[in-house]
Amino acid sequence: MKPQAFLVLLTATLSLFTTSLGRPFGSHEALAPRSSDPQANTNGPPPSRHGKLTFTQTVNVTRVTINNPPINLLTIELISDLYEFLLWTQPFPGKTTPKVVIFSSALPDFFISHFDLVNLQSSDPAAAAALPQLVACGRLLQNITSTAFIAEINGRTFGGGQELSSQMDMRFAGPNALVSQYENSCGFVAMAGGQLSLGPIIGKARAMEHLLASKTIDAKTGTDIGLFNAQYGDPGTLRREVDALAARIG
Repeated sequence: MKPQAFLVLLTATLSLFTTSLGRPFGSHEALAPRSSDPQANTNGPPPSRHGKLTFTQTVNVTRVTINNPPINLLTIELISDLYEFLLWTQPFPGKTTPKVVIFSSALPDFFISHFDLVNLQSSDPAAAAALPQLVACGRLLQNITSTAFIAEINGRTFGGGQELSSQMDMRFAGPNALVSQYENSCGFVAMAGGQLSLGPIIGKARAMEHLLASKTIDAKTGTDIGLFNAQYGDPGTLRREVDALAARIG
């Protein structure tokens, strides 16, 4: 695609979602799990299939800790675990779901990294399903209105990780938070739906600057432009403040 055509397409897309009332992908039909599926467990989320997520639960709040070292790369396994967890958070009769879900990282320098590009060249059916599942994760984050999703970011979150965090309801930053949508610098566009959320969050002009220049945004800048709700000077304060907010909402 020629740069001019790409710019026109991206401008039109961001304009649409900047002026849109309601959430992107609002017509997406939720995928309700069958009662025999592990997602239908009403006593809390089942253990993640691949062990990439761990859960800490109070009455109305679930903290999800992402642990896929060394950089929380969006591998087949991590995407699958995220997708199954988000399916579980969908409400249906007779099931209790959390009012708040907090996503945090077990790794001090990374929140969620980019999509594992090896999947694009693999003939493995699981690899072929990874990107559609990643897109579905974003849609579920936007369409599940019974739960508030919070990103607790104190590390790098690039590419697909930034797309997921921008589709959550709130984002709070620690001193090491760095976010970037790097895809344009590599000659392709972000594919998981997150670029469409940036216009409503930070405005079309800033979203265009962030996407087209592949700029990295730190905690202070992100807070100043509205990408983050707030920034905190140390990881302990970040966690305490997010937990306090979640408890108040829950």
